[in-house]
Amino acid sequence: MTEKSFAQDESTGGSLLVEGRIVPVPFQAGNPTEANGLSLIGLGDYRVRTRQPTLVVWHWDVCLGAVSCHRVLSERGLSSHGCIDNDGTFYQFLDLHKHRGWHAGGPANRPSIGIDVSNAVYKKYQPYYTKRWGPRPEITAVTNGRKHSLLGYYPAQIETAKQLAHFLEDYMSIPLKTPEEANTIEKPERFKGHIAHYHITARKWDVAGFPFAYVLGQEENYNV
Repeated sequence: MTEKSFAQDESTGGSLLVEGRIVPVPFQAGNPTEANGLSLIGLGDYRVRTRQPTLVVWHWDVCLGAVSCHRVLSERGLSSHGCIDNDGTFYQFLDLHKHRGWHAGGPANRPSIGIDVSNAVYKKYQPYYTKRWGPRPEITAVTNGRKHSLLGYYPAQIETAKQLAHFLEDYMSIPLKTPEEANTIEKPERFKGHIAHYHITARKWDVAGFPFAYVLGQEENYNV
């Protein structure tokens, strides 16, 4: 693991749990050891791992917020490593290094960190979002040859995703790269970098329309 020091802005900074250590980060984040945190340690289905992860699998939670995402995962015996809430706050559920979550199915769980982006996806939920955080972007996207029309991502969520991805590169050496096409790939568990759930199986379409190029620093601007 690469040892680095990360400056923390008191107004927006938070901390993450990595290999049992609390690491300050310069974005809104809460780790599972905090009193007001959201933890799946001892609740969801996960295992202890000894090898450093090399892969990030991105999901959406199809929930209305991080609290409901946490509840659904614990009730279903599943686990991701955290969820980016509607306001951009990242709520960590498991240790990013020590815990192997159950989020991607099969071999892809072993080397990966699973990150949920809170998004109920379906346009019928737009009034709910509009009342609380403002309207979500409405987008179209294609995954595995299928076209989708859905609710997109709040800019605050995308900015946190970008900072989190760069933290994982700096601190855990996970490369800032992703497959070129929005299709399943062979042996996704061997990919080193960032993939969507739809890269693992065509049965899934999360996270359709996710701006990987911007999040991973390959494009300068995030265009909805």
